[in-house]
Amino acid sequence: MKKRHLVFSILVCAMTHSVMALPKLSPLFSDHMVIQQQTSAPIWGTASPKKTVVITPSWNNEKITVKADTKGEWKAVLKTPQAGGPYNITISDGKSIVLKDILIGEVWLCSGQSNMEFPVKGWSQVLNADQEVTEANHKNIRLLQIHKVTAEEPSHQVVANSSTWQECSSQSVPEFSAVAYFFARELNQKTGIPVGVIDATWGGSNIESWISKNTLQYAPQFADSIARKDYHPWRNSPTALWNGMIQPLVPMALKGFCWYQGEQNELRGYEYRDLFPLLINDWRKQWGKEDLPFYFVQLANFHARKDEPTEALWAEMREAQEMALHVKNTGMVITADIGEGDNVHYPNKQEVGRRLALIALSQCYHAKDAIYMGPRYLDYTIDGNKIVLKMEAIGGLQVKGGKLKNFTIAGADHKFHQAEAKIEGNDIIVWSHEVPFPLAVRYAWQDNPDIELFNKFGLPASTFRTDDWPGLSFGKNRLNSEY
Repeated sequence: MKKRHLVFSILVCAMTHSVMALPKLSPLFSDHMVIQQQTSAPIWGTASPKKTVVITPSWNNEKITVKADTKGEWKAVLKTPQAGGPYNITISDGKSIVLKDILIGEVWLCSGQSNMEFPVKGWSQVLNADQEVTEANHKNIRLLQIHKVTAEEPSHQVVANSSTWQECSSQSVPEFSAVAYFFARELNQKTGIPVGVIDATWGGSNIESWISKNTLQYAPQFADSIARKDYHPWRNSPTALWNGMIQPLVPMALKGFCWYQGEQNELRGYEYRDLFPLLINDWRKQWGKEDLPFYFVQLANFHARKDEPTEALWAEMREAQEMALHVKNTGMVITADIGEGDNVHYPNKQEVGRRLALIALSQCYHAKDAIYMGPRYLDYTIDGNKIVLKMEAIGGLQVKGGKLKNFTIAGADHKFHQAEAKIEGNDIIVWSHEVPFPLAVRYAWQDNPDIELFNKFGLPASTFRTDDWPGLSFGKNRLNSEY
């Protein structure tokens, strides 16, 4: 009996040693993955300390040799061709592992809070969810879902829900980000290029959780708490989600970012004006590319509809988000026409993904027919008792319902009144007999506006205003407001 036990122990040890001797990779690198095309794509993992590791991709069969350091960590760079596949990648340190069914294409990181996390059919579901799941078999779309993880310090350990990349199918798509999936589907259908999407999301999270310490520590309202580490790592702790979910992905080669977040910061719209560009530039800096595309979704319509002009926190948030368009190589999706006033998690995520893809198709792939911007406010002039709004509108201005009803106007008393409005070319003329000396105009300045202004391609105009008068969230930040 003892002899049999000894033999068994030796076999177990041998098997353990054999497994341990194999090179190991992050879940970022697995069967079915997509690697960014036409770039220098990092790949990394572990092996025995000081061991020589040879990486051989089948698209060129060129051997890349690196040496693991004293901790067994190694990193190599693959020169990737144009989109195509499937390919294999062999990694060997004397013992080999082979990654199979690898596609070369475009890789996008999709992140944010619950409306980006919103699954095709999971804790909530999209329009026509059963049909969408049944038809979600796309061999050239690949999915990777990052597990919800917080950390006090930057982590390098990727934790994936499925452990590996998954081919998009009726089995893999239900719990995946609907916006990310519909974005990938539209891109793949329109370009024919394989698309990999990474879902790194957490509902109810605020923006400061997704910003690195190296950047956030320079924001005055966060500097002291970060220096003292007087916070616990939960989803709304400064830097906690960056540390646990985004930092481990650096420096994986990406095409760009898709972002949908802001509801959790609704009380701090003015602060968001500063934090959002910080995040965009932070992520680009961490990836070492200052021009990586960054596309984001503006807050949808939500809360009870109000008949009288009023201040609105969600309008202030939409304004703060739109201000980020001043950062280069960004694009914004407007959704105030497709939300539901009584449901913050509205189900029409197909249209959100489609509009995000329109930005990418236009900016990244230069598709001439990919119009992604609705009418946009440019400037205004005062003409007697009227204000003339200068608009940019590809294809011209169109009105849903036949009449403009969602404009308000104010004079020196800052009191807004419902206004009359009419379109003349790409100008909008606004007036009210109650305001003989107007100073400012607002459009759709509500939490839940009735969106009526579109272009001929069915894309809406965003909430906007001509004034800069302080709003409800003026002066509010993490230190002096609820969050």
